[in-house]
Amino acid sequence: MAKSLPSNPSLEQLKKQAKDLLKAFKARDTSVCEVLRYHYRFTRASDESILKSEVTLQEAQHAIALDYGFRSWKQLRDHVDAVKNAPAPSPSDVQLFFEQCAKELKSGKPLLRTLRLALGAATDAPMKAVITEVGEHVERGGTFSEALAKHPSVFCETCIAMTRTGEALGTLDQLVHEIARQRLAAQGPASDRGVGDAIKYANLTLWEMHRNGEASRIIRKSETLPVVDGTACDFGHLVNRLKVMSGLNPVVYAPSVVGRVELKIGGEVRFVRVRFDDHADDPSCEISLAEKDASSAVSVNEAAVTGESIATDLIHAAVISR
Repeated sequence: MAKSLPSNPSLEQLKKQAKDLLKAFKARDTSVCEVLRYHYRFTRASDESILKSEVTLQEAQHAIALDYGFRSWKQLRDHVDAVKNAPAPSPSDVQLFFEQCAKELKSGKPLLRTLRLALGAATDAPMKAVITEVGEHVERGGTFSEALAKHPSVFCETCIAMTRTGEALGTLDQLVHEIARQRLAAQGPASDRGVGDAIKYANLTLWEMHRNGEASRIIRKSETLPVVDGTACDFGHLVNRLKVMSGLNPVVYAPSVVGRVELKIGGEVRFVRVRFDDHADDPSCEISLAEKDASSAVSVNEAAVTGESIATDLIHAAVISR
């Protein structure tokens, strides 16, 4: 199966791939033979025969193009130029994609079948191209979140983090439904308005606690959240964001649940313990900065958190640069 290009391919990167292929060939690296066999000269040649031959940069570029499913380097180059000038999928088309996926996954359909149905439902050519690449990545054994992450201009950080959480906890159908719901509530991309403010607010809050040496902070629904560096947020959006960051399912509620975030600021690792108490009278969230060795300082609810921490390095570059 031919490799798929990312949604925003770079001609310079493709040229570098061809040069790297040629360099590896000259070093007699047998791993290049699989790609070079796309070239008609080497279709039936053995590894030994290929490595004894001479290969030009133009032939390496041609093999790279064939590996990506194009007939020639020129056709590949023309495609990259066309993509560069093509319009991006509209927010409404991205919303339709998540709604379609949520409906099909909830009905019990497997992910690949879901993506094929979403492709059939899409009417926008740029969105169809993105869904096709997402489906190809999943078909090759990749995860849904990995496929979305290859298109950062289309799918925001929150969408990617939530799908990754759903995969880890086995609740992808619920998390995709929640993505669709939050996007619809925000009337735009999930990185905008309330959800976008929550991402920034959570990052700024953790940074402020780290900077001030603050051991813990309790946030209650009954209290108005303070504005942090000009950013405001409501309790519900902030709790959902912190749950995603700590590997918890934001759509499953329990009286009390604990998660953990591994935070990296300027190369220093801090462990953040996040406790959510969903009491009917006044829900709250307690954030605690633990010591570097969190083995004893952080109590993780193993029933709620599986595997490694879902989110790391989530402090915005603008915050780190202070």
